[in-house]
Amino acid sequence: MKFLAVAIALASAAAVNAQSNATLQCLTTTQLTARIPACARQCETAALSADGCAFEDLTCHCLNTNVVATLIEPCLLTTSNCTEAEVGTFAGIVTTVCEVKNATAFGQLAPVDCSRVAPPPTNCSSHSCNETTPTSSTPPIATFTGAAANLVGSGILAAVGLIGAGLLL
Repeated sequence: MKFLAVAIALASAAAVNAQSNATLQCLTTTQLTARIPACARQCETAALSADGCAFEDLTCHCLNTNVVATLIEPCLLTTSNCTEAEVGTFAGIVTTVCEVKNATAFGQLAPVDCSRVAPPPTNCSSHSCNETTPTSSTPPIATFTGAAANLVGSGILAAVGLIGAGLLL
C-alpha cells in the first residue's frame, strides 16, 4: 500500500513546475534540501552522498537519476515516515529542479548569471517554499527538446519515482 502511494504521488508530481527556471538553475544541493519535506531529507542526503557526484553538484545528481533512484526509493519506502502528499511534494521539487538542470546541461536552456537571481527563500516549511522571482526582467524560457526532453520524463522520478537530485539538491 505504501509503495502504491509513493508511485502515485511521484507520478502526479512530474507535472509540477511552479518555480522560476532561473532560481532553479542557481539552486545548490543544500538549498534544495531545505525545500523538501523533512521526512525525506535523510534519504536524499544519503543518496546524494553515495551516487559518485560531489554533494553540491546538482547537475551531476540529475544526470545520474537511475543511481540516485535506486538509493532513495528503498529509503523512502522503509525508513521515512513521509505521507503521500510529502512524497509528492518531494518528487515534484526534485523533478522540476532536474528538468531545468538537465535542459541546461544539454544546451536546451541558456545558463543564467546566478549573481542576478534572487536567492531562494530560507523560511521553508516542511511541505513547501515560497517561490522566488529572478531579478532579471527577462527570465529564460524552458523549452525541452532532444535529449533533455527524454530526461524530463525519466528525471529522478521515473526510475523509481524518485527524487533525485539533490538532492535533491
